[in-house]
Amino acid sequence: MAVNPLSFVIDNLLATAFSLYQQGKLPEAAQRCRSVLQMEARSVDALNLLGLILSETGQEASAEACFREALRHQPETAEIWLNLGMLLKATGRFTEALEAYDKALHGWPDMAAAHFNRGNLLRELGRPQEAVEAFVQAVRCDPQDPDAYNNCATLLQKVRRHEEAVAWFDRALRIAPDNLDLHVGKAASLEQLGRREEAGAIFERVLVFQPEHVEATVGRGLVLEAAAQTEAALECFTRAAQRDPAHYAAHWNAALCLLKLGRYREGWPLYEWRLQEPRELALRQLTEPRWQGEPLAGRTLLVHAEQGLGDTLQFCRFLPQLVSQDTNIVFELQAGLLPLLEGRPGMGRLVAQGEPLPEFDLHCELISLPLLLDVTLDTLPVSGPYLDVRQARLDVWARRLGPATAPRIALVWRTTTPGDRIKSLSVDQLAPLLATGMEFHVAQKVVSDEERRYLADFPNVFLHDDALGDFEDTAALLSQMDRVISIDTSVAHLAGGLGREVWILLPFAADWRWLEGRYDSPWYPSARLFRQTTPGDWQGVVVALTGVLNEQG
Repeated sequence: MAVNPLSFVIDNLLATAFSLYQQGKLPEAAQRCRSVLQMEARSVDALNLLGLILSETGQEASAEACFREALRHQPETAEIWLNLGMLLKATGRFTEALEAYDKALHGWPDMAAAHFNRGNLLRELGRPQEAVEAFVQAVRCDPQDPDAYNNCATLLQKVRRHEEAVAWFDRALRIAPDNLDLHVGKAASLEQLGRREEAGAIFERVLVFQPEHVEATVGRGLVLEAAAQTEAALECFTRAAQRDPAHYAAHWNAALCLLKLGRYREGWPLYEWRLQEPRELALRQLTEPRWQGEPLAGRTLLVHAEQGLGDTLQFCRFLPQLVSQDTNIVFELQAGLLPLLEGRPGMGRLVAQGEPLPEFDLHCELISLPLLLDVTLDTLPVSGPYLDVRQARLDVWARRLGPATAPRIALVWRTTTPGDRIKSLSVDQLAPLLATGMEFHVAQKVVSDEERRYLADFPNVFLHDDALGDFEDTAALLSQMDRVISIDTSVAHLAGGLGREVWILLPFAADWRWLEGRYDSPWYPSARLFRQTTPGDWQGVVVALTGVLNEQG
């Protein structure tokens, strides 16, 4: 059988080119590909390999031209669509990249690499559920690829599906049991599930094998922080930040520890690290310069709220200090707080989030003010109530409430924020408190049907969720109470800002703003703190609080 000399030469050149490519000798490999194309311009193998070489050497446009020419000759070749998709993703053309991956899978539905890369792209596009499904398919096609398991697990972590994430990490560890990063990932999800002893043991084992492992050091710090061992946690975060100066979680959690310890001058600068991870904050993307603390006289400063309602209520106390510097203040805040703060001295011109902004010279985030104003525990502005309610709104609520039959107490036991469930009680845990016979007025806007059924057995409990429109309604309700009892939520900050007596129920490892080991608050002189003595022990808190209430009436 005669051998085609040209075909023989082309095959040898392609084999040599591929070998050189695998050795990293890219210019030599590219030269062999071009030699093939001079002899056979339709060589799909040469075009595909040359496209890979060009993409790896930063010649994206030429690489794309090679891939598309190859596809013109063989439009169903899955491998080339995959390579084109990876090139398009690398150049930021995500929609076209997704189309390329889909075409690769049309030609080869069981192509694990296409499912894997498609999952990574969907994750970047903010489509987590579809990304999880893509990684599941990648694992189905290649059950021995630990990276697919790991990517699926870390994505499930991101969307707080930690039970599933642990299962996926376990599957990856059956394939790669010595992979320390997989162990750390599993431990991170266990920590989020409250299984802190298991998580801590894993972090400790990893650090025995690799003492410099940054993620394990941060993870150990988180376990210690949840156990209220703040000084030891701070040591972990500080050590991790020294090893990796760009590590967001290390700096951020170190800030929280410093603030909880009352070391504000050290904590506020590190708290600025929140601005490096703005996904969960309402941060403004502005072209005007950010205020750095320079004199403001004669200039207009935009201060914008960035976190929750409680944060805005807590930190708006600093605005009058700026007004006293002979400057114009524009305060952008949540619309629900506008009626409460409008017309309040020192708050400046108020603008609801989403409304057009007036002209301004500088801007800064509301929670950066303590840093810029050099606030310490000794200089907190707490001379008295800094919030109040208009008389007209008070009158409306006085008519609604009518005459009191017993001491009146506003009550909040649950937050609707998913990440803050550790702060909440179930309504049945309040039974000893509700049995005191006081007149309880529910000050939370969301009450479930199950909670309504439970509270129906207590004629001394009154619901107002249908009448609580904006925060001035809530403030008017609190202003006519003898006392407020609340978990750590915006109502607690509102009560403190109004100067109302407020008892705040705190989890074992409470938020930084309540400091450590204190039963009073330098932020709110009218507050009294009731802390869990062991994690999750709300029963002890309610019993202690009820005892004090029975003594004081």
